[in-house]
Amino acid sequence: MKTLNKESKYFTISFIFIFIFFAFVLYQKFLFDIAIAIILVISTFSMNEKLLKLVKNKTLFVTTSTLLLSVTFIIPLTFLILSASTYLSGIDAEYISSIILKTKNFIINIVASNEYLKTYKNDISQLIDAKYIASNVISLGKVITSLSVNFIKDIAMILIFYTLILVYLNSITAYISSMVPFPDKKLKYFSNNITSNMSITFLAIIITAVLEGFLFSILVSYFDYDAWLFGISFAIASLIPIVGAALLWLPLSLYEYFNGNLQNAIIISLYTIIVISIITDTFIKAYIIKLIKENMGHSNIAINEIILLFSIIAGLSQFGFWGVLIGPIISIILFSLLDFYRRNYKQSTEN
Repeated sequence: MKTLNKESKYFTISFIFIFIFFAFVLYQKFLFDIAIAIILVISTFSMNEKLLKLVKNKTLFVTTSTLLLSVTFIIPLTFLILSASTYLSGIDAEYISSIILKTKNFIINIVASNEYLKTYKNDISQLIDAKYIASNVISLGKVITSLSVNFIKDIAMILIFYTLILVYLNSITAYISSMVPFPDKKLKYFSNNITSNMSITFLAIIITAVLEGFLFSILVSYFDYDAWLFGISFAIASLIPIVGAALLWLPLSLYEYFNGNLQNAIIISLYTIIVISIITDTFIKAYIIKLIKENMGHSNIAINEIILLFSIIAGLSQFGFWGVLIGPIISIILFSLLDFYRRNYKQSTEN
């Protein structure tokens, strides 16, 4: 086949970039959903490889993979959004204000009893405005209700794109391989680093969140709360590093305390801190990661857990909920690129 001359090549590249721009304008409303779907495919790649070997039939594989993702991730998230919007839309502002006022008095009493902190008593009293906070909670409820429809629509689109990518995955990877100017062996090495690390991170996050949500649901069911709602809420909240779980168990403990149930408040606090935060999130999570690494294949690079932790926090601050996935994959791709450069370019210049 006759190759293009330099002028034709530049002319073609110019038109490619022009139509990339038009394609961006055309598909921009779906780009974020497509990006999340791609990240989910990468995150579940190692698991899907084993699933495909197990079921063998392509149609059954795609259906099973989509259903697994829906049951473990999409459906609980949708359930939480709908339940939260329903609950917040009917919330009583006066009741919320009274709970906040009791919390304020509780904090002020603790501060006043401390010799070093009592000078800040008036500042804290002015800072915590019960009616203002209650009105913001009501406003937040209305915002969540209005955004829930769009969020569920995005989830549906993500699921559709996830399914389509799985259906055409072989064709897509073959086309990308033909476009990238690297040997298949080096490209496979690079992609293995990304898929292995992301699969380990994703599965560790999801399995730990489900386990912690299940443990919390057992606790709240003992006190006659909605086990499904609180369990799923806790699982989602636990995705936020460090403070996530406290966003749920601390208000619940305070609620029990201000309703005169001191014993319930202590049980909720101690159970969550000891059983979930310390035992499950520290020791059992480490064991889960070990099992995933043994069964999902090893990566050629090891990324420090502290880096992944900060990437999740940064991702949440920049991209909202989906930052739980976006943050880690950006870090993983960066370290994979650095490793790829070190192995293929730096070493070649030294030889």
